[in-house]
Amino acid sequence: MYRVKDDKRVQTSVQRIFDGLDACLDSKNFNDISVSDISTAAGISRATFYRLFDSPSDILAYICDQLVIGNVRNYLDSSISSIHEFRIRLVDYWLDRYDLVNIILKSQRDDLLFNAVWKFSGDSTINRSGYLTPAEMDYVKAVTFALMRSILMVYGQHGRKERADDILALFYKVGDKL
Repeated sequence: MYRVKDDKRVQTSVQRIFDGLDACLDSKNFNDISVSDISTAAGISRATFYRLFDSPSDILAYICDQLVIGNVRNYLDSSISSIHEFRIRLVDYWLDRYDLVNIILKSQRDDLLFNAVWKFSGDSTINRSGYLTPAEMDYVKAVTFALMRSILMVYGQHGRKERADDILALFYKVGDKL
């Protein structure tokens, strides 16, 4: 469980904890990282860590909730007028948040992100008109998650140079050939 408030000092500590976990993931598997490892790398006390999180997994849960539940809805608002605009905004959203997503990818706990995406997309912008059945929406959510995860992995490998519209242009370019 996490207990993170919208306070500047708390947010500074949370960012340091994210950075500490990220640094630890460069040399250890997620399951081998302790609270002491994160606290040391973050330059904070264990008491500060435990004031905000119960375990390293709670950091990932918080990141996922912040990435998906708290922010995607605001980013993908009702002003979207086309599926192309929706796709651009979705890819752009994830590219802008690559640093946080990368912590989850490096931890090999993308199941947490998948679960957060799954919870969010129950009231999906994709199916506003209700033309897909619930079962069809489940497949759309699964494919969307897998595609975004793969795009983000390659985006990181290529030095984070591409923009959302560049990535989508590639899909449009080869789409009819797949």
